[in-house]
Amino acid sequence: MLGYYKRSLTDLFNQVQAVHRDPDGQAKVCLKIQLRLLASTIRAEQKIRQIKHSIRVLKKRLATRYPRLNESEAKAVRKQISLSRCRIDGYRQVLAILRDIGDALAFTYIDKWDIKPLAFKEAPGFLSGKEGLKKELNALKTIFARGYVGILNDLTNCLRYGDISVVKNGELLVFEVKAGRSRGGRTNRQSQKAQRILDYLDTDRTDSLYGVSCEFRRISVHSQEVDHRNALNALVSKAMRQGTAYAEVENGLHYIMLAESSPQALGLIEAVGGKCKGKPIIALVNEITHANRGYWPFTLSIRSSEALYRFYSNELTVLVLVDSEIVQETFGAHGLQTELRLAEDWSVWLSSTRPEHDGWIAKGISRHFFGRLFAEFLGLQWLLEEAITKREQPET
Repeated sequence: MLGYYKRSLTDLFNQVQAVHRDPDGQAKVCLKIQLRLLASTIRAEQKIRQIKHSIRVLKKRLATRYPRLNESEAKAVRKQISLSRCRIDGYRQVLAILRDIGDALAFTYIDKWDIKPLAFKEAPGFLSGKEGLKKELNALKTIFARGYVGILNDLTNCLRYGDISVVKNGELLVFEVKAGRSRGGRTNRQSQKAQRILDYLDTDRTDSLYGVSCEFRRISVHSQEVDHRNALNALVSKAMRQGTAYAEVENGLHYIMLAESSPQALGLIEAVGGKCKGKPIIALVNEITHANRGYWPFTLSIRSSEALYRFYSNELTVLVLVDSEIVQETFGAHGLQTELRLAEDWSVWLSSTRPEHDGWIAKGISRHFFGRLFAEFLGLQWLLEEAITKREQPET
């Protein structure tokens, strides 16, 4: 299924990279990409509907008593149902990649730290057949005609509030576009939720977020973010040529790229794990491709369109290994004891007996924040120091 879309997807990958390199100069291309995404999304959704209908017909045929299918005929129908379900999965994968491309546009024009609060909300339904879609599209075109940049939110994974996000003079605005004139209770509630998020982004404080009612406060990062995306792309290029590539991009942080399956590739993973002083924390990055967590999208991290396609089709495997001993040593230098609970919501728990740490004993680092090591290819020491700094911030 994915192979059928290869030419279109790789072309879109190249286009979003061009927009990211020159956001202002390529604003019109941003609109063209969205029109292509919309058309491709609607076609894929229609295919899914057609296949689901055929599955219902086949199931009805299996259940029909007169005339009853013989064993061979029933087996053939069940096989056809199974193949149809695989086709649906294929189209769903295409839809997810299309939304990842939409995410690349969102992260190009909207600050990444502003996007996270916008991402955690239930996913919308199908775009095709959506009431008001024509008005949304007309509004989007008008926004670009007036010299601003707009993102049709349903084309992304990460923009879940409102219908269109607009960047105007550096300010983020979210609009609801309705098909009718009336504004019912549901519409008002949607607008209120969107405004609450925007107020949070403006004031850095809210009393409710991510479905949890308590005080939330945003704190600026302690220093310029450090990432290893250049090293990632150099290794990807090498793996595409040679089959495998490896580097310790930072003390305790290892990247492995596999463009082939072989005993040597498995041996490389074991050898890298053996380099770690402590138990290695291993992440298969391919497994988190479509997990909407408000992370920097892979459509921007991996710059080669061919490599990105192979990454999505699992022909290019990306692994990140973290030496747990380095994590513990870094926190230990600040008088903190570390307990790793990687399967839980709070992946790292910190505790201390130091008097100056009184009041924040046994604080945790969320799995989402720790996951940026693997999903965004951030620097290990930078992320750990950021976690320490945040937890040493005085409450105000």
